[in-house]
This record gives sequence, structure tokens and C-alpha cells, in this order.
Amino acid sequence: MKKSSGTLLLVLVSVVSSAVPALAAAATYYVSPTGNDSNSGTLALPWKTISHAIGAAAAGDTIQARAGTYNERVVITKSLTLQSYPSELATIDGTGLAMVSGPYAYGLVDINSGLTNVTVSGLEIRNFITTNASYVPAGVHMEGSGSNIQIQNNHIHHIQNKAKYSGKKNGNCAGSPPNAFGLVFAGTSGTASINNFTISGNQLDNLLTGCSESMTVNGNSQSFTIANNTVHDNSNIGIAALGGEGVAPSHDYASNGTISGNLVYNIHSSSQYGKAWDVYGNNCDCADGIYLDGSNAVIVERNQVHDVDWGIETTGENSGQNTQNVTVRSNVFYSNSSAGMGIGGQGNPGGASNITVVNNTFYNNDTTSAGNGTLSLGGSITGTTLFKNNIVYTSSSGQTTTGHTSTSGLSFDYNLYYGGVSPFSETHSMNANPLFVSTATPPNLDTQAGSPARNAGTNLGASVVGTLDYPGNARVQGTTIDIGAYEH
Repeated sequence: MKKSSGTLLLVLVSVVSSAVPALAAAATYYVSPTGNDSNSGTLALPWKTISHAIGAAAAGDTIQARAGTYNERVVITKSLTLQSYPSELATIDGTGLAMVSGPYAYGLVDINSGLTNVTVSGLEIRNFITTNASYVPAGVHMEGSGSNIQIQNNHIHHIQNKAKYSGKKNGNCAGSPPNAFGLVFAGTSGTASINNFTISGNQLDNLLTGCSESMTVNGNSQSFTIANNTVHDNSNIGIAALGGEGVAPSHDYASNGTISGNLVYNIHSSSQYGKAWDVYGNNCDCADGIYLDGSNAVIVERNQVHDVDWGIETTGENSGQNTQNVTVRSNVFYSNSSAGMGIGGQGNPGGASNITVVNNTFYNNDTTSAGNGTLSLGGSITGTTLFKNNIVYTSSSGQTTTGHTSTSGLSFDYNLYYGGVSPFSETHSMNANPLFVSTATPPNLDTQAGSPARNAGTNLGASVVGTLDYPGNARVQGTTIDIGAYEH
């Protein structure tokens, strides 16, 4: 009886096993400007258009684009990888393509909502330009929800809205101003986020974004990494993590993200810098290198920001819009025209709460003597603002910290000031030359041997100061910690 039952079980297992189809292996398909969409999509017989390849591929497949120009709008409708063929550069060019009004933006490369496991890598994405303020072009765009999206090592440039702005150029962007994005992720669902996504190694330049930003994560966007990108020579804000703008009906804020290792420079919004198609005139130096507006639980570390209007802001544009629980550490901010950093409402009703600023190097900020100094403390600052282990080397204006004068909730100490003095009583801070390696252009803001900044800080623990300094060395070496972005 036992033998008979075992035989029957073996037969049943065999029948069931043969009825379950084997999972198909992921395939790689190829496209080339010299291909044909009637081909089979192999390396020898590639398709011609990326759109055809996406339609023919299955989830999990990879599409490799050979060198050349693809004059088409690419809509990714499946969970797949789109990349340039190894050692070649595929260019997606929007010249002459039709544009319509998207719900949030209209991407030259557009990723459908609800997708997971999408990678866009190694492409040039360029020339998506409009003169119609009703359109919002973007180089790469995703809105709605999704997970595990990777945007890596792409060059996104000349995404521009050249519509003329008829409103008052006072910084308010009222009416129907032009907008565009180099790259934008907008979590528009209150119940499902865009989460666990990475934007890394990209270059974004020559963008005319009107009242919008070069790179933006907004709304219900969670658990993101923005790392090692270069953002430069654009008309408005470099990297932004936003919230409180009504993008999502709930959880309307970017949260639990890291912005690290990025280089941001040459971004000004005022027409005095010769920027075409400006929306601010001379009335607003509004272009931040890194902008946290209504976001929550974001770490900003090991970035370099120079020659923008504001190096970084943690603020809120609208009443009740609050940026909170942010750590800014081991960054270098230099030669920014209006301020090195702003905390709290800067002429607007929003604010900031629980902002930690540690081990940064600020050099020669407020170059236009705008009166903001290195650090501008605005209104509506709540919780605890911690400012420690920072080097503050002022511009010729000599202003260190301006604005907010109340010491309630402020914890300032163990800083090194040069060229100006702190308005607060700081027991362990000092006024001394930090002895930078060089203040030539571009400066080398590492400290020389014998610098008073060395071993003069306070170790607040790895959860606060991080594990790496600005160039990537161990943040704490031995039992002491340096003041500033560099550790020795």
C-alpha cells in the first residue's frame, strides 16, 4: 500500500510539473538608426525605433540602442531596461516633435505610472523645446506611483520653455508662467508612492525651466537617492525635494531621501546674469543649488555648490508648508551670490523645523552683498536648529549669520569664523583663519597642516555627522573630529 501510494504521488507530481511552463529568460533587443522595424531586433538585424522595441519587448527585457540619433518621444510602458549599447552613445532628440499638455509634465522620455524595475541608462536626451506656456516639457518624467526606478548616467540638456512671461517679474510666478524640467518625479497618488528610486551620475545643463527646477522630486515620493549628478548652466533651481504644492492628495511631500555627492554650479535666475527667457527680471535671486521646500527627513551630504544664488535652502514657500528633520553635512558651499544657506521662511510664510547643519565649509558667499550673509535665518523656525563644526569664511561683506535674532531653539557652537563674527554666544567657537590650501579660483577648501579647524570640533555621533567627509574619507579619525567638510 505504501508503494502504490508513492507511485501515484510520483505520477501526480510529474503531471503537475509538466503543466507549469518554464519562466522565459529575459531577452536583449537592439535598435539602430540604420535598422528596420520589420527586422527581428537582434544585434545583426536591429529595429529602427526605440518605441517599436518597447512594444515588442516583454517585462524584464533589455533594449540596447546603438549610436546615433532617435528623433522620437519614448514612452516606457513596461518594466525593462533602456540603455545605450556598451561604449556607444544613443541620442533621443526631441527636435520638431509635437508636444501636448501633460497632467504634470510631458517627457521626452516618459515612464508610465505603476511600473517597477525600470532603468534608463547612458543616453543623451536633448532638444525638447516649446514657446507655449501651456506645455511643460521634461527630459525624463514620471508621475503617479512606481518603485525601483533607476535613472543613471544620462546627459539631459536643452530642455527649454521659451514662452514669454507676461506677469510681473517679482518672483511670485503668478498667472501662467513658463515651466520645464530636466528631470521630474511627481508622486501624485495619496495611497501609492513613487519609492525606492535612484537618480545618479547624470548631467543636466542648458535648461530653461521658467518657474520650475532642473531636477525635482515632488509629492508622494519616498526613499530616494539623488547622487553624483552634475547640474549646471541652467536658468533656475538645481536639485529640489518639494512638498505641500497639492501634487498628491495626501503624503504630499518628498521624504526619506539622500542628496549626496552632487556638483551644482552656474545657475542664476536674475536677468542681470544675462539669462534669456527669465521670469524674474532683476527682482529675485531665486535659483538655489539645492532646494528643500516642504520635504521631510532628507540628508544632504558631500555636495559641492558654487556660483548659484543660494547654495541651499530649507524652507517653505506657502503658509503651513514646512521643511523638517533635515541634516546638511560635509558639504562645500562657495561663491554663491545671495547666501550660502537659508533656513526658514525667506520673505514667505513657510518655515523649517529641526534642521541640523554640521561639518560644512562655507566660503565667500553673499558675493553681491545682498545682505543675507553666509547663513540667513528666516521666519517660522521651530524645533531645534543645530549649527556646529562649520567653517564660515565670509565674503567682503563680513556677514556670518543674518535675520532671526531669537536664540530659542538654536544650538550654535564649535564653529570657526573668519572675516566676521557670530551674533550668538558660542562657548567653543573661534575666530581664526582656517588656512585653506588655496583661495584662488577655483579654491581648494581643504585645510593645511596646522589649521585651527583640525581636531577642534565636537563628535556628535555617526547618525549626525555621518561616516564620510566631503572627499570620502572616514568622518572621524582617532578620537577627535575636524571643523569643516574635510577630515584628517
